[in-house]
Amino acid sequence: MLRISNISKSFGIVKALDNINLEIDNGEFFSLLGPSGCGKTTLLRIISGFELPDNGEIILNEQNITNTKPYNRPTNLLFQSYALFPHLNVIQNISYGLQREKISKIEIDKRVNAIMEKTSLNGLQDRKPIELSGGQMQRVALARCLVKEPKILLLDEPLSALDKSLKEKMKIELKKIQKDFKTTFIMVTHDQDEALVLADKIAVMDNGEIIQVDSPKILYSSPKNYFVANFIGKMNFIEFNASNNETNTANKKLLNSGIIKDKNSKSILGIRPEDIYLTINETLNFEFEAEIIHVAYHGQEVELIAKSDLGFGEISIKADKSFHNVEKNSKISCFCNINSFKIY
Repeated sequence: MLRISNISKSFGIVKALDNINLEIDNGEFFSLLGPSGCGKTTLLRIISGFELPDNGEIILNEQNITNTKPYNRPTNLLFQSYALFPHLNVIQNISYGLQREKISKIEIDKRVNAIMEKTSLNGLQDRKPIELSGGQMQRVALARCLVKEPKILLLDEPLSALDKSLKEKMKIELKKIQKDFKTTFIMVTHDQDEALVLADKIAVMDNGEIIQVDSPKILYSSPKNYFVANFIGKMNFIEFNASNNETNTANKKLLNSGIIKDKNSKSILGIRPEDIYLTINETLNFEFEAEIIHVAYHGQEVELIAKSDLGFGEISIKADKSFHNVEKNSKISCFCNINSFKIY
């Protein structure tokens, strides 16, 4: 549906985007994910028409819209601040764009009533923005965008203004709304959890470049490189230095395990906290010792921060709540499958 071809953009000497190429399918929930300053918001603004690229093309349904004005594009942008009109009530905010298009009152009423029901806003029609909660304001902003029936809805950090509990609730609501309307959503976020929960596909960006584009499952389980592995979820990294393999006990353990295939290499190994177990079974073939430094209680789950005898700094281990009372400085045995390690 949307093809982003060879898009570059600079601001003075700063290169915000460097030869970006992406394809986004119709009805897809797509996320642009990356740290602050990586270029994701600039790309969103180019798609919406608020910025023009230095070179490259934006193709929507085989039509070149690179130089089309924002108000003539079949896209709508949900701002991070929601940008509701404070002097208008809910219905007036939602219907504003339709009134500007001089659509008949009958059609406006029909579309506004339908969108209010789908976004659970019935009963709030006469309230001003100041009388709404954060979640309600977000739904009004969403309704105002969706009532115009855009082909693409662009979302700039849509959950950043919400507190943690409301954010969790709105993730579910946002995903449901997107599936109900079958509209293509493109969301910018620096929050990896938001992207993993909401998106069908994620593009990880850094320094104006696309590093990896994949489904959340593939991104998490098979990160392309060290940057993606470090940015998506929590990863324990262990450095193997071939020059120390004769004298370093940890290096010998890694060599003997068969994890390291090339004994002359210098590698960084990564393993997820949930791939480290505290009980042994027949599928686990690598064991190491660790000393507890800190215990973080998360309800049904406990995070153990430990120093391993692999010798490369602190590691994170997920455990059940039975380990809540484990004492600091106590020693534990850890088990994992050598296939759980990724090498970078």
